[in-house]
Amino acid sequence: MKEEVEMTYESAIEELRQIVLSLQGELSNIEELEGKMKRARLLLRFCNQKIKDINVSIDNIIREIDEESEGKIQ
Repeated sequence: MKEEVEMTYESAIEELRQIVLSLQGELSNIEELEGKMKRARLLLRFCNQKIKDINVSIDNIIREIDEESEGKIQ
């Protein structure tokens, strides 16, 4: 059985680049196009969610820093 590898943002972006490059060439059939487009959609959703998660994390860190700073000043 094939072992699942955890996807990273970087690996998803690289795979998207490869899909774009392959789509710039000739496609052998419509099913290939459909498969690549479905995979690209999945990768884009993953990247979008990763960016949202990181933004939330950064916002939380900044909030904590602000709260710690306010506590030390008073």
